[in-house]
This record gives sequence, structure tokens and C-alpha cells, in this order.
Amino acid sequence: MSENGDSSLGGVPTAIRQPAPTDEPITLQAGEQRFTTLLSTLTSKSPWFRAFFSGNLKDARLPSDAYLIDADASLFAHILNYLRRGVFPIFHNIKTGHDRLRYVRLLEEARYFQIQELVKWLEEEVYLRAVKTSYVTDQAQGLEALATLLKGEREWVVYPTFGTKR
Repeated sequence: MSENGDSSLGGVPTAIRQPAPTDEPITLQAGEQRFTTLLSTLTSKSPWFRAFFSGNLKDARLPSDAYLIDADASLFAHILNYLRRGVFPIFHNIKTGHDRLRYVRLLEEARYFQIQELVKWLEEEVYLRAVKTSYVTDQAQGLEALATLLKGEREWVVYPTFGTKR
């Protein structure tokens, strides 16, 4: 035991931090999906949620005690993940690149919920600098050489060329 009564190993407290008594779990419903989080998670970076939870909420509360949020559930999941951990979402696929439409849709949700840091990140398109893609080209002559190149974990696009040797 440490001097303050915490049990610790190597200076790292082993006691789990309990939420403050006013930091109650909140259930939200966006579309058909339900999300449970802490009140402080929602209000820490969003003036919209601070105003929402400081007003009269009887109209927004469902019979299930969840609060109705008028948002696309698939996008709201990214909003909530950002509010929880401050991690910016990356919508990138190696074949198609960035999903710009999804970023635009998320930007509108971030504006609606007044999450300024996420709005700025999306408006400035910082996500374009978050992923680096490189391409390597190799040439092979003959099927055996091609088979050797194609082994491994890489994704390949093969463009065969035909010609005659002189």
C-alpha cells in the first residue's frame, strides 16, 4: 500500500478510477442503433451536447430511457469514438483511396454537434497526410520469374506485354 492508501505496483496505481458521481452513463439512440457512454464523454468537446443535457430533455427521451439523437448511426459511431479518445477517423482503402464522400458526411455531423477540433481536421483534409501509399514496380520475364515475384503478402496488378525477340 502507498501512503495515500492506493495499492500499486511499480508506481502504477492498481485501483480503477471510478467516474465522478455526476458522470452518469447515458444511452443514446441514433437510427436503430444504441450507444452507451458517459455524460462527460459527450460534453467534454461538444457545446451541442452540453446544451442538450442542460435543457429540458423530456421530448428527446424515449420510453426505453435512451435519448433520441437525429443522426446517421454509422457516422455517429465515429463521432462518439472521437469524443471518447480523440482519435481521428481514417476512411481509406488501398484500392480506392480515401472515401471523400464519407469525410464530407462526417464533417456535417461534426459541425452539427459542434466538435471544433474534428471540424478543423476534416476541413483542412489532414487525413490526406495521414496515409502514405507507395507503389513498387518489378518486371519479370517468363512464367517462372513471375511466379517468384507473386509469392508473398503484397497485392499485385499484372500487366502482361507481348512481343517477339530478335
